[in-house]
Amino acid sequence: RAAFQHHFSTRMTGSRLFDVLASCVAIDWSSPRAAAGCAVQTGFHHVPVFILRTGDTQCDMIVPRSFASSLSDWMTDIAAPLDLPADAVEMDRTG
Repeated sequence: RAAFQHHFSTRMTGSRLFDVLASCVAIDWSSPRAAAGCAVQTGFHHVPVFILRTGDTQCDMIVPRSFASSLSDWMTDIAAPLDLPADAVEMDRTG
């Protein structure tokens, strides 16, 4: 537990979640290495993040706590030009 006290976890879901994430992280979401049940570590706007893909339309993302408040704003900004429906990406703060 002590290892996560400086990190924040959020569950993200949505029919177009991985389209949104593809525009901000360098991961091929169609690769077997990024399939449901797999975890990847990458950078999101120069911040290290850990993403656990938990299903075809959902994942858990662990980010530094100092980045947590910006994550929601970033996801909204990234999704806006894609003209997605309101339920395309939802975030549930878990820690």
